[in-house]
Amino acid sequence: MEPKTIQLKTGSIITRIPVGEYDEEWEIDHRNSSRIFITLDISQSTGVVIVGYDTDDVVTESADPMERKTLFEIRKEPPYCFKFGLNVQEEYQLQDHRKYASRDVANLKERVEHIRENMIKIPFEIMDVPSIEGFLEDVGYENYIDPSFPPDNTSIYDVTNIDEFPLDEAPVWKRPIEFMDGRPHLFYDDPEPNDINQGALGDCWFLAAMASLAESPAMIKRLFLHQEYNEYGIYQLRICKNGEWVVVTIDDYIPCYLNGGPIFCSPTGNELWAMLLEKAYAKLHGNYYQLRAGFLAHGMMDLSGCPTSKYSFGSERLILDKILAYSDKLWKVLQESDKKGHIMCAGTPGVDIWTEGESPNQETGIVPGHAYSVIAAKEYNGLKLLQIRNPWGQFEWGGKWSDHDHHNWTQEMIDAFEPDFNSKDGTFWMSYEDFFKYFTSITICKIQNWHELRLKGKFIRAIEDSRGEPDWVISQFFYTFSLDNDATVEIGLHQEDERILGADKRPYLDICYVILKKEENKQLKVVGISDLVTERDSEDSFHLEAGNYIVVPRTIGSLLKAFSFNSEEVPLKSSTEEGKMWNAKVVSTFSDVFRKIDLRLDGILTARELNLFGHITDSDLFKHVTPESFDGPEFENISHVEDGITRYGFYQLMGKYSESEVSRMLRRLGYDKSLQSTKSRVFVITFHSTEEIRVKIGNAVKCDINEKAADLIMSKYLENQGAKNAKEDENVIIFRKFHEKCYGNSIGAINKSQSNVAVTLDMTNSQNCEYTPTSGVATVVIPPNSVKYLGGLVVNPKADSLSSNYKFSSRVI
Repeated sequence: MEPKTIQLKTGSIITRIPVGEYDEEWEIDHRNSSRIFITLDISQSTGVVIVGYDTDDVVTESADPMERKTLFEIRKEPPYCFKFGLNVQEEYQLQDHRKYASRDVANLKERVEHIRENMIKIPFEIMDVPSIEGFLEDVGYENYIDPSFPPDNTSIYDVTNIDEFPLDEAPVWKRPIEFMDGRPHLFYDDPEPNDINQGALGDCWFLAAMASLAESPAMIKRLFLHQEYNEYGIYQLRICKNGEWVVVTIDDYIPCYLNGGPIFCSPTGNELWAMLLEKAYAKLHGNYYQLRAGFLAHGMMDLSGCPTSKYSFGSERLILDKILAYSDKLWKVLQESDKKGHIMCAGTPGVDIWTEGESPNQETGIVPGHAYSVIAAKEYNGLKLLQIRNPWGQFEWGGKWSDHDHHNWTQEMIDAFEPDFNSKDGTFWMSYEDFFKYFTSITICKIQNWHELRLKGKFIRAIEDSRGEPDWVISQFFYTFSLDNDATVEIGLHQEDERILGADKRPYLDICYVILKKEENKQLKVVGISDLVTERDSEDSFHLEAGNYIVVPRTIGSLLKAFSFNSEEVPLKSSTEEGKMWNAKVVSTFSDVFRKIDLRLDGILTARELNLFGHITDSDLFKHVTPESFDGPEFENISHVEDGITRYGFYQLMGKYSESEVSRMLRRLGYDKSLQSTKSRVFVITFHSTEEIRVKIGNAVKCDINEKAADLIMSKYLENQGAKNAKEDENVIIFRKFHEKCYGNSIGAINKSQSNVAVTLDMTNSQNCEYTPTSGVATVVIPPNSVKYLGGLVVNPKADSLSSNYKFSSRVI
């Protein structure tokens, strides 16, 4: 009798070894870091005993982590009947896993330190793949290890601020050739949604975005600068983060189980693209753990760089009279998006999405908490149908207009909609009416052949504006452009994503923008205002006639402050298992500083930009840098190029200062002891236009464009809504605009007299809110028959409600 093997779910193997003519020994090779308990049940056997347990039919033995041992000895007396059952229970201890993985971890850590010593001398962040390959050949390395996102726990979670390992199993970092059967491929064929398998991370929202874009394979492939498997394990991806395109260089080390494959995203076959894309996205956010829970729209925007809109229906979708008008408007949007080839993704209510979603509803076939691709929106004789695809390629809709609905699919309807009755491809048709019953949102990524521009912007705290009032927050720049022809223009403001490690110290401001058209009489006319939102992005679409335009970013500005709930002092350095290192929130602050100084958005700080930084912080090292300095000894071991330093090089230079010096410099830059930024906030403004567009940047501090824009916005609000809930006296009418998406108020005044009037607005009786100006009191002089912006307030980020209460006084001057 030949030995037989039993493969356990833990990855371990039991081998049944023949002994003599009838007997057996069972040996286990336990290839795991858990302790397991194996229960053997021979109660249905006759003439069979387990040695040492002569009277027992059910016996349990255990195996320690990575142990190889004899479990059972089986004796059989002919004539016998041998039937058995096996039950396996696993007991996992994180410390056991770390113990057995420690040797691999130590060896890899030594390699990381060795390669870091050499890589930090070169601008590895911005070098292309062939240049990095050449460097590795010169120094004799077999493969690439990323110094800035190394294969250790710092890339999994924030080791400087989280005391305990946050996952159930600590990873062992492996290259694909170590856990794949056969040769890895970056792309074996065109990317498909079902190439993606979710792991233990909880980033289903991002994987759903990946799957949606994989419906158009070219959208995935274009993210990779090189589309072939790299023997050195070097990959570069181009991802749009915080409104700007960023090239991310990574190695191919993947967090894996000790004796298995990837812990997080894994492929269906031997394709790497999904795992590497998840890793590059994790690097942009500081670590893998930052990707837990998110919004599909954010993922689609970051992967495509295109304007993205989300339409949510919520519980109102079930109230017919509330949804009818909305549904007609949305249907036009869906048809237009279908015509233009936009990527549309619909979400169902329920728990999570992707592989963490629940089983399909047995009656409808719809998966709760799942993301579906909307392929087409067609109408025939008043009948509106949507063609929808489940990225899993299974679990189809089973209701009206499904593949099995032979009653409604007459030949006339088949000719009109051209359905493909394949019940196993995940694609189905559904009426628009049923869509509102079973789906709660739809996200549209407007992928088309845009003319695209991305420019840096900054909100700053102005000590005074032209009115002499203190403490206003204004845009440092305004943006002018001309259109020779009518065009659709999508404009977006993009703040730093709070998901990024440490960015919670810089919470979102309320943001919007106004588009002003220059009339022939040189007057400015408001032609568009985006919604004021306290979100990552503020985007809107406008159809503009040929002409000259000004775009002015706006914020009430009351959230640019230090909040008490976020005021705990951050230690600049922390002691970790990896040694003493900069606190992750400090590194995030360095990154924020870099973004503010990097005026060209090219990832390099020139001598001029470093000089500016030096004068602000009163730091001699930066003050006296010249273009020639980068060839000198002081930059010999600093990551730099011919005309500047990289982001990593900036971190290295900051490391030359003591903690007290770094603290002093950060105070001068407007960061308090908790690293909250109180003086300025960077954003990126994007233009996507159907016509070629050229944008010029103007200095808004040296003119009154911010004040004019604020006043014109209030006039437009007044025109659109009237003076609702207004207060007035003999001189002025005070009115306000409620901003639903940020729970804030903009307050303005109309001077109805024929004289100049000084108005004092007092908002200090309001509750759960922040004011601009921060005192809550503003005095503004208003010319006769004019409208002026007085001030505003926004709900405190930790408050659930806003109580807006204000009083005013006026006097003729």
